Amino acid sequence: MKTDRLYQTVLGCLLLTAGCSDNALTPSLPEGTPLTVSAAICASGEGRESETRAAVAAGTRAVAADNGYDRSTFAAGDKIRIIRSRNGSSSTPVDYILNSASSGSSTGEWKPSVTGTELLVESGATYQASYPIEYSGIRADQRKAGGEDYRLSNLLETPEKVTIGRDGTLSFTGFTPLCTKA
Repeated sequence: MKTDRLYQTVLGCLLLTAGCSDNALTPSLPEGTPLTVSAAICASGEGRESETRAAVAAGTRAVAADNGYDRSTFAAGDKIRIIRSRNGSSSTPVDYILNSASSGSSTGEWKPSVTGTELLVESGATYQASYPIEYSGIRADQRKAGGEDYRLSNLLETPEKVTIGRDGTLSFTGFTPLCTKA
């Protein structure tokens, strides 16, 4: 009786540990398949985890009415920079641009800025994205009309270790500000 109980306990522990893993879900697509990219900016005050899939699907920017230049979502022409990491090494960054919505679609699509540089399905790879790609530090004078210098000073980044979904989608659902000027 005690032996049966011991076997049941050991079997239960083995099943629990078999179900837990730090490995990302393996995409159901074959290696080398081009990835689909989606991205969303977290609203002010929201954490990365609170972003919804609906915000990712929206894909266009609604500029905040209170100041006219702070970004709450992406617009056609915006570019994000994506870095792939695998086995401790990082790839050359790849820039993706949000294209305008096409006929029959209400949202644009993220495509590589340079044809032929698209990211491909790679098992074990993780990704991180940043915006704007032109970021080089906080600018001392951000008064330029239209808020362009503010935008270029407002580095947004996603969490590290974003993985590919089973459908081959790379979803960056948590762009949040990293730099602010006091």
